[in-house]
Amino acid sequence: MSIPLILRDRKFACLLTLTGFVSAAEFLLEAVVYAWIVVITSGDPELRSLLLGVYVLISSAPRFIFGIVGGVFSDKFGASRVLLLSNVGRVLFVAVCLLVLGAAGARESVQVVSVFVVVCVCSSLTQFFLPARGTLIRQMVSEEQRATAASVSMALMTIVSIACAASGPWVFATTGLVAAMWIVLALFAAGTVLALVLRSVVRRWNISRVLPGDVQADVAAGRDSGFWRRLVDGWRACWGVPNLRLVLLGAVFYGIPLGVNNVALVRLFIDHGGLTIVDYGMISAAFGAGSFVGALLAPVASRRYSDSFLYSMSLAGLGATYAGISLYQSLIASSLLMLMAGLFFSSFVVLQSPMLLAAAPEGMTGRVISTVSSGTALVGFAASLVVSLLFAALASVGTYPFPIAVASGGVLTVLGGLFILRGARQVSEPHLPSNVSR
Repeated sequence: MSIPLILRDRKFACLLTLTGFVSAAEFLLEAVVYAWIVVITSGDPELRSLLLGVYVLISSAPRFIFGIVGGVFSDKFGASRVLLLSNVGRVLFVAVCLLVLGAAGARESVQVVSVFVVVCVCSSLTQFFLPARGTLIRQMVSEEQRATAASVSMALMTIVSIACAASGPWVFATTGLVAAMWIVLALFAAGTVLALVLRSVVRRWNISRVLPGDVQADVAAGRDSGFWRRLVDGWRACWGVPNLRLVLLGAVFYGIPLGVNNVALVRLFIDHGGLTIVDYGMISAAFGAGSFVGALLAPVASRRYSDSFLYSMSLAGLGATYAGISLYQSLIASSLLMLMAGLFFSSFVVLQSPMLLAAAPEGMTGRVISTVSSGTALVGFAASLVVSLLFAALASVGTYPFPIAVASGGVLTVLGGLFILRGARQVSEPHLPSNVSR
């Protein structure tokens, strides 16, 4: 299905626009907070390191703490309802933050606490938003159209992330923290309005049921399966359904370079490679350009090759580019390799979505999405922690640990892609194991 044709679907177009506003708010908030921390810690590198570390912790920890349970709520209470409530919550907390900032004035300690609380809450609510959005895509978009839907979504997210990363520091520098937070609030509010519209559309077209999937079966049998049973059933489905197991393993292996590079990549380019922060910005932009291209090419490639084959090859290709980056840190070579890394990364993400939605058992989509995303987040967090500790322990040996860390993450990712490729050849049609309750 062509991109212009799928955008004519008003339900999907509404969900896509909603995603764009919410993503813009999240990316802008991240860029503004980074710039704000740098400004308020000018001349105090120890405080800067502390605040940046705390920010990374409070923004990433909810991804595997609440990410594990977010899908249960989506499956139990309905995707459109959870989508709406997650947006309403973010609007309320950003509004409260603005009230506190207005009352606190220039008291930086109060500003830090209030902003960090908002970051933590928004990151937590995102873990409910993502499985709800994925569930709605499955309900709205037919299976043969999902690759195109994922391609369009990824292309939009790439454009939004690049625009916000570039404009966030400028917005903060020209308007200040409070005005920047008002812009974030406006974007979240626009997403909330669209969530209300989408919920009314869902009800009108009877896309989702009041009691989804396994909840209907439990009610019909006169029982309540409970939160933990539903959570464990989602885990069992992810491992018991062969195609879902491939997706989960791919997400886990992807978490390795994600965590390693969060800590090591900038130090590899600047401290080891001798590049400047401006050079690093150009290299990051090359990754974004590759992501945009990959989002458009992945559906085209999926017409000739199986999704599982392309999924594993994208993961292996991503690892290979990172291994290459560990060897060459010149601006041109790094930019070209990061361009390729962005292309493989985007293809990996675009292919993951239709594979997951096609294989997820009915009524378990939210839990499956949460399990997969939490697997990536947990492994990424562990990899970041291990690499940070190793860098601290090996500080006396110079910059040599940086390329070794990036290369190790890349090699493990290549091996992971090849391992998944081997498993993909043995996978038959997805089935639900007998010990998984719907």
